[in-house]
Amino acid sequence: MVCFAAQYNARKIKEYFPLIEKAVKRGELSLPYTFVAKMQDRLLMVNDGEQIYGTQATALSMPDRKTEKKIYNGLHAQLKMLKM
Repeated sequence: MVCFAAQYNARKIKEYFPLIEKAVKRGELSLPYTFVAKMQDRLLMVNDGEQIYGTQATALSMPDRKTEKKIYNGLHAQLKMLKM
């Protein structure tokens, strides 16, 4: 239950993410790794970073700070991954 509460709490995600990630990797928590990916993307967005997996798509457009082009957060990360 703590895992799910931490995933949606911007203040707690930073504190709990490393613990949850390690526990899932060790098999101590029976959560799918997609849960960890979602937490990581959310943590990156809370800290104004770019997502890795593109799990946090929103319908709000915002300017990319580097290019000033409008992007859809989440979709931008997915498109970036496709270009690799």
